[in-house]
Amino acid sequence: MDRRVKRTKEAIYTACLELLMEKEYNKITISEIARRADIDRKTFYLHYTCIGDVFAEYSKNKMAELDLRLKLKGFDTNPFDIRILFKELEQQCKENMDLFRHVAKSENYNEFWLNLDGYVVGSLEKFYMNKVSTDPVRLRRSCEFAVAGIKTLYRNWLMGKYEESLEELSEYMATVFDTHFISKISL
Repeated sequence: MDRRVKRTKEAIYTACLELLMEKEYNKITISEIARRADIDRKTFYLHYTCIGDVFAEYSKNKMAELDLRLKLKGFDTNPFDIRILFKELEQQCKENMDLFRHVAKSENYNEFWLNLDGYVVGSLEKFYMNKVSTDPVRLRRSCEFAVAGIKTLYRNWLMGKYEESLEELSEYMATVFDTHFISKISL
């Protein structure tokens, strides 16, 4: 990617994220983003058609970053260590804590949570596909069920409903996943 394009997109991301911390997503305007990013509105439209495109690309980039980090840690190799996934999710939370807390507290970010669901379900499904003796439909349902629980626990923690540390929550989820989920999907 051209350096100028990269700088412009980073300025747009930064402006969007700053504005997101100040107001709800549906209250942000392209004019505000352009002013904050120090670009013209037409420059915004050279890269995106709407604000939703910015957040979709940002989410996609964060998922790709998480995917790379998981690969570098050996997540997709055998033996499977679910703690790698939870440690990396924990790290992503720490790096973007204010943003995740804001997103967790609002109902306006359903697309973000759906993208996250899809990414984690797909990752688990891809890994287990040839490693367990269950049909693909049951595997998919099992992964969706597990991810729904994981997401709920993270969101509740981000909203301040739990007192334990993020590290303790991650360890708890990894233990539950190891002892209950993995043994059940191969029935």
